[in-house]
Amino acid sequence: MTYLPSTIRESDVRTICGFMAGSCSFSMIPRISIKMHARDVDLLKGFASKLGGSINGPYEYGKRKVVIWQLQGEALRRAFPIIKANMPDCHRKSKMEEWERTLKEEGVVLGSEFIIHVKD
Repeated sequence: MTYLPSTIRESDVRTICGFMAGSCSFSMIPRISIKMHARDVDLLKGFASKLGGSINGPYEYGKRKVVIWQLQGEALRRAFPIIKANMPDCHRKSKMEEWERTLKEEGVVLGSEFIIHVKD
């Protein structure tokens, strides 16, 4: 059983992790980001309402406007165990594991000591 914050359902986690599997990026700050067209900002706001983090933008790239959902700091520490436990097996999951190992080598440990049972 995966433990989730009381404000998030397992189906929400699967949806968010599915998007992450297709389009997230990892940085050494440490931070996880998803960039989408600004017209989809409500989707990213929904992710932020479940796992925390911030929405930045819109930023203009030529004719395209994008928004970015970023998990970093305490939001990342709380969300990472959930993401790690629910990321589907895919190339992005192996990149995430590599990212986590690199961060550990730098003395950064992701995770949280806060465990809350799944909401029924």
